Amino acid sequence: MDGYERFVCNHRQVPYDLYEWVPGVRTRLEVQNTVWRYLGIIGYGFTFGGTFRKVFRLSWPDLINESVTEALRKWFYVKNKDCRKCRFYELCDGVEKTYAKQFGLNKLIPVKGKKIFDPVFFRR
Repeated sequence: MDGYERFVCNHRQVPYDLYEWVPGVRTRLEVQNTVWRYLGIIGYGFTFGGTFRKVFRLSWPDLINESVTEALRKWFYVKNKDCRKCRFYELCDGVEKTYAKQFGLNKLIPVKGKKIFDPVFFRR
């Protein structure tokens, strides 16, 4: 991440180009989406993604959005166990599981320093 700090924004990273998306996410957008599937994604993010911890701090739309974001992150991204030591741990999604499967996780090296929790840190 060194040298790219100026490109970090105060929102989650969302690829613009549809074909740069994680293959699983793109497939879900292109195939049949039902209410049950959407509720499953929200439920997974709410429980296993940890969004339930924010139930009294977020509005209902923000809670749903956060649940979806966390579910997709848990399903399609992975981090190295050493990533917990990285100062960007809370801001980084990790790498796509498809990348990790092909190339492994040994190239992920934690950046030392004080942990950063606020993405606006880079705009100051």
